[in-house]
Amino acid sequence: LRTVEVPWPAIDDVDGRYGLRLRTAYGPVTAWAAGAPAGRERARGEQSRAAREVSERLDALRAAGHLDDPRLERPALRTTWHRGLVAAFAVLGAATVVLPLVG
Repeated sequence: LRTVEVPWPAIDDVDGRYGLRLRTAYGPVTAWAAGAPAGRERARGEQSRAAREVSERLDALRAAGHLDDPRLERPALRTTWHRGLVAAFAVLGAATVVLPLVG
């Protein structure tokens, strides 16, 4: 429903036990669409695939020195709502309630 742009310097920690959760300088950000690890993987403490990839990229940027002096680009995260998609869900939800009553 929305896109949240998180700059790399703002990321403090990555948690992938139940999907993808970023702890940032702006506060926590959760990606609901990122898949979570299966039950056994979660029980063993494994991270989701998305969390592993974000962690690897973050580690590579830190190792290369790109995040040695992190500076935040803006005072808040940039969030873009996908209005068309939200409107489509609203119309379909209303149709789901109304059409059975009419027919």
